[in-house]
Amino acid sequence: MVPNDLTWDEVKLHDLCEQETREAIWRIKIYGADIEDKLFWTSTSNGVFSVKSCYNILSNNGETCDSIWKEIWTAKIHERLKMFLWRLAADVLSTKDLLFERIGKGDPSCSFCGSSKETPSHLFLECPVARAVAFGSKWGLRLDSIPLRNMQEMVRWCVNPPHQMYSNLGGKDFTFLLFTTFLSIIWELRNDKVFQDKSSIALATARWESLFEECKFVALVQDYLPQPSRKAFWHPPQNGRICINTDAACTSDKAAIALIAMDYKGIIKHLAAEPIPPVRTDIAELQAIEWAASFVEESDWKDVDWLCDARSVVDQLNNSSDPCKLESWSLVKKPRDKMKANNWTISWTPRQANKSADLAAKAALKDNFSFLCSNANFCNWPATVLAQILSEELAAICYLG
Repeated sequence: MVPNDLTWDEVKLHDLCEQETREAIWRIKIYGADIEDKLFWTSTSNGVFSVKSCYNILSNNGETCDSIWKEIWTAKIHERLKMFLWRLAADVLSTKDLLFERIGKGDPSCSFCGSSKETPSHLFLECPVARAVAFGSKWGLRLDSIPLRNMQEMVRWCVNPPHQMYSNLGGKDFTFLLFTTFLSIIWELRNDKVFQDKSSIALATARWESLFEECKFVALVQDYLPQPSRKAFWHPPQNGRICINTDAACTSDKAAIALIAMDYKGIIKHLAAEPIPPVRTDIAELQAIEWAASFVEESDWKDVDWLCDARSVVDQLNNSSDPCKLESWSLVKKPRDKMKANNWTISWTPRQANKSADLAAKAALKDNFSFLCSNANFCNWPATVLAQILSEELAAICYLG
């Protein structure tokens, strides 16, 4: 370019470039000095660099698999399994073949059979050990019927299995979880072989079946999980105190009461519910508190915070005057006296923050049965109650930091 002239130096272009190159350069428009230069990233619509666009360029020559990522991260499976699928799809799983390719050291052959390179497709689909685990399970899977070329195809196949496959196994979600847990178990078995020099096809098959049942239960619970409320949620009590939520469910011809006691870590101490004869809602709420007080005395808990979503009942218990209704006199006086004598407090809580007790009372009302559970036998809890409790335990963990 000619200095101070903003034109191309034709002499230099003729000496340095071929005719075709010179013509291409001459077609480049030269802007005046009054226009500011600007960097523009061509892989985004707004011209601004982003890590995501750079990653998309580096992987698959710019071809993205956004649909795979979205389905992985929104799947109803454990976060550990999601991360494992992501590592598979991104082709960053530390197989021996990949390590050999990147650092040039070590043996790239399969940890199990040694007859082929330990690529992900061989390890999970072609290796005799993987096929033995799959076929030896109670599902009797044949991996040789799955034609896949790379890891992204494998993950895509897991996320969206063929109709013929999942119709024979019990549904799309069932098949997705089945194969995801299978891949995870094969990777665990491979690591046992590499790092501990031990592997057992029979134990791997048993671990797979156990992991699948566990993850299937978690997925079932997630179907019942309520949407989190931004307005109210359960908070654990202060360190060393017990929080007891009570509630009642009533219809015209039946009623039920429930309680749930949790410590400051969100651990369940007691969960109980039982049907009672039909009464007014406020009377049922008071009976639930009186019933819960008996558990407190039997367990010898001293520092207790009570939560109830019936504001009128809470107001009566916190009021020093006589109950306004004769039939509730004894029900109000007894817990009021106990609260004064002990280090107990009672507060109103929104229904959304009292969901565990609410669902327990409704479960006892609906099925007309009583139950008493603790954290040790949580599998006996109704599914809706269990789902809510899990969400509250998670809230306690987040609250405690």
